[in-house]
Amino acid sequence: VADVARGLEHGFVNVAPKFTRDVEGSGRHVSPEEYRRVMLGSKFTLCPMGHNPESHRIYEAIEAGSIPILAIDEDYKNHLCKDAFGPMIESGFPGILLDDWTDLERVLEALLADADKLDHMQAQVVQWKASFLGAAAAQFEATLASSRRQGRGAEGRRVRIPLVTGCARGGATRSVTQLLHARGISAVHEDVRGGHVSVSWLHAANAAAYPSGDTEAAAGGYAFAPVVQLVRHPLRAIGATRHCLNATTSGSEHCADNEENWKFVDAFLPQYLPVGAYLQGGSKFSTKDPLDAVRRSMAYWLGWNRMIEARFPHASRMRLESMDPQRLVQELGMQATPGVSEGGAVLAPVPVSLEQEWEGVLKVTWQDLLE
Repeated sequence: VADVARGLEHGFVNVAPKFTRDVEGSGRHVSPEEYRRVMLGSKFTLCPMGHNPESHRIYEAIEAGSIPILAIDEDYKNHLCKDAFGPMIESGFPGILLDDWTDLERVLEALLADADKLDHMQAQVVQWKASFLGAAAAQFEATLASSRRQGRGAEGRRVRIPLVTGCARGGATRSVTQLLHARGISAVHEDVRGGHVSVSWLHAANAAAYPSGDTEAAAGGYAFAPVVQLVRHPLRAIGATRHCLNATTSGSEHCADNEENWKFVDAFLPQYLPVGAYLQGGSKFSTKDPLDAVRRSMAYWLGWNRMIEARFPHASRMRLESMDPQRLVQELGMQATPGVSEGGAVLAPVPVSLEQEWEGVLKVTWQDLLE
């Protein structure tokens, strides 16, 4: 890689023989100040693999606004750390991926000849830093905070609440709450309460405040476990949220606090979506234009599910269309008592419909999404 880089005009190459703590005295190493200056002044940064494919230089380049260059070459493909760049690539990684380092000069010549494209790529680097790295940092901080709380004494520990969550209008709402009630399991809808299963799309987010007004979860008073993520066929999920993110009653055309809920969602989606896939701010989407509404619902479906997977990596996942109620109860660590509600009254164990939706607004096609 160094030999290829030395052939580039206006490039900076320094090869140190080994790691050292005495940077100033070695004579072969770049000082931290010089390293920072070079990185900030570089349009591109070469990030060859070392002991592992993923190196700190990738993230240093991103921090500096420099476009990282990686190679998916034979060394990478044969490394024991398989698909090390996979998560970055899937997130819309704004760097350059070469098939081999010998392609470097040709690729750079083409990019340097297109100033507009180069500016756009550097802008994407800044956006990706805020989205992908911001989400990773937030997840790490949340995990660390949770570990600290769980390490306290009995008085400092949070109450553990089973959670069923998913996208709004995706089935993890009244129907599932009723289904649990019919099996004698205490459950609350879009709320959190000790001794109850929480069935809520809102509480998938780790928020400082919720539209529902819940303060205990926002203050960290609860820890959700176990967690079940309900997923649904994307066309039906997107079709439902296209019309309304939160309905007062099934079958009604009136949406309760619809814009408030979209603003709540806006605070979380950008960091879980590829750069450019979502415009922050609900006011930038027209709820009257069908195409804009579909685009917003597509972004929500993808980003909200990604957020759940990031926040609850050990959650069980169940598909709504083929959900087994008995398995749902088991995944929540509960034991069903058919016909008995939480108050002792008998509930007829009748089937609970999971498809009480507005058929007229669910008609979204793959062609709609493509457009």
